[in-house]
Amino acid sequence: MSRPVINLEPNYEFHLAYQSKKPFNAFHVRRALYWSLLISPTCGVSYGNHGIWCWAEKDEIPIGHPESGIAPSWKKALKSEGANSVKILKTFFSSINWWKLIPFQDLLIEQLGTIENPYKKIVASKSEDDDFAIVYIPEGGMLSLKTDFIKSPAVAKWFNVRTGNFLNEIEISEKITKLKTPDSEDWILLISKKL
Repeated sequence: MSRPVINLEPNYEFHLAYQSKKPFNAFHVRRALYWSLLISPTCGVSYGNHGIWCWAEKDEIPIGHPESGIAPSWKKALKSEGANSVKILKTFFSSINWWKLIPFQDLLIEQLGTIENPYKKIVASKSEDDDFAIVYIPEGGMLSLKTDFIKSPAVAKWFNVRTGNFLNEIEISEKITKLKTPDSEDWILLISKKL
């Protein structure tokens, strides 16, 4: 049985990663947030920014945290790309019945994430009543999906996690569906019964 988990500390935007020592950017934040919301029953996630947790007055290294990197001022942090990505994420999840989501990796015919490259891991969830499903793909490419569980007729729409815009609907009529992301960046695919 899957249990809901709230990730209270996903990647803090601008904080240095422990292994690479490079700052986390908006993409790293989005990937951690969408993974957190779709890998277990959706119940919430938090967002952190290196400039906000320490209330940096200016771009500076936080006192007592010399290995964490330079934090932007909290005023800059509030307007960062990652913070905007959280706003877009909230808008997207508010447009669906997110409380019905359960993890559903069986939707995927092929997983691009591997032990050697876990950062390409695709995550999928569906509603308990099979009315819709969501797939997050962190790096563009081809998706191969089993879509026969969605009530027919079904449609799919790409959601741009960077802009908050949906692309045009794509009719789904096959039990196995192959779709290519619009570009090489991260995307959400929303599959639902046609209204």
